[in-house]
Amino acid sequence: MKIRETKNFKIKEVAVSASYPHLAILPTDELIIDNINHTLEKLQIIRDDLAKPMIILSFYRDEKLNIAVKGATNSQHKDGTAVDFTISGANMQLVAKYIHRKNFTFIDKIICYPQQKFIHLTILKKGSNKYCENSFKSSLSELLKEFSQYFIIDDRQYASHLYKKWECPDKIAVEGGWGIEVWPKPTHFL
Repeated sequence: MKIRETKNFKIKEVAVSASYPHLAILPTDELIIDNINHTLEKLQIIRDDLAKPMIILSFYRDEKLNIAVKGATNSQHKDGTAVDFTISGANMQLVAKYIHRKNFTFIDKIICYPQQKFIHLTILKKGSNKYCENSFKSSLSELLKEFSQYFIIDDRQYASHLYKKWECPDKIAVEGGWGIEVWPKPTHFL
């Protein structure tokens, strides 16, 4: 199986890392390649809708690259279903809100890193029947308006630990220099 380029996304963009370009390699595993092809198809839909070039900063990561960038052990980059991208000159918070409002059913997660000016986007795996109710929030105040019980934690690993421990708290908001991330997904999405 081969990686299939789309109109705007080329193979070289799959094996890219802004931080560790020398560690970025293409996968050989057919399941990962299938995920990547599916992700590329969905990225092209978003790209066509945005009508702006998306600059890929990070896409597929093997274990070595994932460790180097201090990625999560269960990072969707390792599966070929996550992409970090930017758009030159764009306000990435507005781009994330726009993508969120389009309600693409193939999107798993949108996380905006406003200070670093990029978006982390994950795509549901091919054949998934899950419906995404994205939880992107542009500010903590917007988050607090929607949820009565919440936890604000500035450490991703600890937030992940709490999520696993409690299984379904109303909300855990992780806010740091990299953005706001919200757990858990709606129960119908778990």
